[in-house]
Amino acid sequence: HTLVGAYYQRGALFRSLNESERAMKDFEAAMDLNSRPGGDQNLRSSLVSVLTELYLNTGNTEKAARLAGGANRSRIEYTIKLAAEAEGRGEFGKADEYLRSIQGEIVVTKDDVRIVEFLKKRYSLYEHQGLFDAAFDTLRTLLSVLEGLAISPAVRFQGEQILVLLHVQRGQIKEAVKRVERMIGLVAGGML
Repeated sequence: HTLVGAYYQRGALFRSLNESERAMKDFEAAMDLNSRPGGDQNLRSSLVSVLTELYLNTGNTEKAARLAGGANRSRIEYTIKLAAEAEGRGEFGKADEYLRSIQGEIVVTKDDVRIVEFLKKRYSLYEHQGLFDAAFDTLRTLLSVLEGLAISPAVRFQGEQILVLLHVQRGQIKEAVKRVERMIGLVAGGML
């Protein structure tokens, strides 16, 4: 399956150049070729992950949901377990890598509990390393994507709570107040 690998590699290069459309075409071609009998399941999982992320980042939420909708729930659970084990060994980078590999699949599940757990886990990994700026940027980006998918007010509220904490840790009290005001708006607006 040399052609599958070539499409995958070129797609990865296009992705690193922020050429999302070209990257998606190559990853889709690799997925199509890999879907034939004898296809590599690990490669398929990687392709599902990267394509879901690209679809979400380019606003193709329906494609992302269709692709990740077929994702194996036990694979998600297993990957979360691997991330927890890596974190327990102090391998935070590896744990984050595991979580990023299923991020798109988790986002499109629209399972509030799973999404909030995921947000907290991503935050916790960065917090343990003292990387508050990275935690903030990651969570803000995730919440932005989730809002584009019309997430529930409960998830928005809990996401705002985490961002309030991050603002306080960064000494950005005025920004924290704005986030709390958003939370109050969710409650006062009868959304919770």
